[in-house]
Amino acid sequence: PPPPPPPSPPPPPPPPIPATIPILPFPFTDILLQGERKQLNLYEQRFHSLFTDAMSHHHGMVGMGLLLGGKGMITTMPLCEVESFTRFGAEDDWVDNGNGMGNGSIFVTIRAVGR
Repeated sequence: PPPPPPPSPPPPPPPPIPATIPILPFPFTDILLQGERKQLNLYEQRFHSLFTDAMSHHHGMVGMGLLLGGKGMITTMPLCEVESFTRFGAEDDWVDNGNGMGNGSIFVTIRAVGR
């Protein structure tokens, strides 16, 4: 009988999980529990940049940074994934209109998936 075929090569390893993720700031009263969703309107340049980083380099994952009324941020925070998003007037990179607002908004739905 002919010899058996050689074994298949192992599948490639999954992409590495980033050691850091972007953090969106929220008041402590807005905390999400696992499975809960929140809709956001991102209209400032810093949040457009954070969203782009999250989608490009962190598989759509963000931390929900919970602010403690001027006393800092708690260290254990909800881990959220971007479920969906729509851009309105912000198809390209940020364009500053000179009034703190830019060329559009990104409407995002996030869901808490862990802590």
